Amino acid sequence: MVGGDGGTWWVSTTKGSALAQASFSRPITRATAERLLAGVIDLAKRFNADESHLIDITELVVFGSYLDPGVQRLGDLDLGVAFRSRIPGTTAPADQREILLGYAKASGRLVNNLLDALSWPDNEALMTLRNRSAVINLTIENVRTLTDRWEVVYSYDAP
Repeated sequence: MVGGDGGTWWVSTTKGSALAQASFSRPITRATAERLLAGVIDLAKRFNADESHLIDITELVVFGSYLDPGVQRLGDLDLGVAFRSRIPGTTAPADQREILLGYAKASGRLVNNLLDALSWPDNEALMTLRNRSAVINLTIENVRTLTDRWEVVYSYDAP
């Protein structure tokens, strides 16, 4: 960030972003992380199999300490998630908005504003994948731009 005097006050870094995302909870074992990862992959498959959802989970990418086999105690399980809308691209924007608003309303979830309603399909998928776990860290950022250490663990191409 550039300050009022024109000098740089701070620069965002990958390590700083990682610290901001850190949970500071008790570390988990590699075995627990592997079990959690298998569970997230299974949840993604089941989510995609449910035709009532408005999006597909197209990719899960693991990154962070999980990729270092020498690390047996991990702070969390870091995953990047990618989505694709199931609403046809030929649908008019106003119709897309109505579909999204109707979907959010039908979910029974309390949505506080228009943005919450329009982003409900993505948030629903993230909540499903996290499955109330405090040690699963999900991001919708393209982790390939954040680090050179990543691995695709699930990929889905809709029929």
